[in-house]
Amino acid sequence: MLLAHGSEPNKSADRRIGFAIRYIPTHVRQAVGMRDSATLVRGTDSYNYFEHEPRPTADCTPEALALHAGIVGRQVQVLYRGTGQEHFRP
Repeated sequence: MLLAHGSEPNKSADRRIGFAIRYIPTHVRQAVGMRDSATLVRGTDSYNYFEHEPRPTADCTPEALALHAGIVGRQVQVLYRGTGQEHFRP
């Protein structure tokens, strides 16, 4: 996928860090792979297509970090499906 952005090329040996927020309506569901998860930010969810992620109670608690690791693990299985790649470089 091509992505337009306004930052300069990364000329360092470090990875570029990205941050994405996806807002979707509750009637949208994951079509491929396993069930995904999401945090309900507004309204009600009458479809229950996503596992509900709890809202954070504090920054980087051990429970939140463990939850995040599990979520990323599930997403990697969907995003890398069919590529032979089973994990990304943390």
